[in-house]
Amino acid sequence: MARAIDAYTLNNDLVSWYNDTEDEKEKSILRRMMQRVVQAPTITPPNEALTLEQLREMDGEPAYVVSAIGERSEWYIVDLEENELKNPWDRIALDNWDERYPYTAYRRPPDGKETIK
Repeated sequence: MARAIDAYTLNNDLVSWYNDTEDEKEKSILRRMMQRVVQAPTITPPNEALTLEQLREMDGEPAYVVSAIGERSEWYIVDLEENELKNPWDRIALDNWDERYPYTAYRRPPDGKETIK
């Protein structure tokens, strides 16, 4: 299984190593390694349902909300000042958000597919 890395931190470490060495062959190898880190594919993080705590860390960010009561799934913006999820035509209060709430929020549409009705 693939393991996520912090490419920025790894590249900074490689740059430090590059700056500390005088050997041209070593520098050439390090340059190629830095290019590979930058060009490496990213791993899509799991798309599990967001908890209220996770939503509260996303102020100003989008969340995809799926309804368990037959409403259309849509994108909302997390608004902590108003304690709600909102889009131009709807609002969902975060006051009672728990496992019994009829809505589930995700970082992106489940299965990567956005349903348009």
